[in-house]
Amino acid sequence: MKKLVLFLLMGVFGAISAGNQSLMVDVVNAFRKKDAGTMAIHFDSNLEIDIPGNKGMYSSGQAKVIMQQYLDNNSPSDVKLSHSGNSANGSKFAIIDFSTSSGSKKAKVYFNTSEKISEIKVE
Repeated sequence: MKKLVLFLLMGVFGAISAGNQSLMVDVVNAFRKKDAGTMAIHFDSNLEIDIPGNKGMYSSGQAKVIMQQYLDNNSPSDVKLSHSGNSANGSKFAIIDFSTSSGSKKAKVYFNTSEKISEIKVE
């Protein structure tokens, strides 16, 4: 009986982890493909954007346009997920490293407890 409970718990936690990983993979692939439309699927209704030349709180539609312009103008390459994790309150984050013609960049993407992107910051 203990083995069955342990097996079931491992399956539940594995499914949660896989869902979290899928979310992160979607966002990394959106950077890789320069596709803000795919990224916008995960946007909250309003989110904070802090990228060179643009900082503020935007609707998901505005954020999609801003992020697409950023991706088009900076053409990220060598995109990789360098770190991801969870906070104590259940929110998540991803740190994405990439290169542009102006050098190495780091995007920090924050997800709220509903697994929607609440903030994107590029340094």
